[in-house]
Amino acid sequence: MLYLFILMFLIACVLLIVSGRVILASFPKSFGATKINLFLFVLGGFVGIFAFPNLFVRTAIFLGIHATQNVDYLVLPLVVVGALSCGTGLVWLRSRLKKSRTDKP
Repeated sequence: MLYLFILMFLIACVLLIVSGRVILASFPKSFGATKINLFLFVLGGFVGIFAFPNLFVRTAIFLGIHATQNVDYLVLPLVVVGALSCGTGLVWLRSRLKKSRTDKP
């Protein structure tokens, strides 16, 4: 069973690195595909994989929306949106903090 988790972790790493290279390469130079930005994208992607679907499900339960059937088909799009938004958001945050430090005298 442990080998399955290791395999899933490696597949997630590869998918996040490939998607990070593609997404970050399409942005301007300051937001570009450097090693640090790619590392931050993967780190934010792992956080988003777990945080975004968890937040969505907890919000639905809080609002009183209880699924009577298996809703696993919603998990994959939430995982993808969470990984991409958190990964891109972390890189954007780094670029904003870097820009604000260089603007000050």
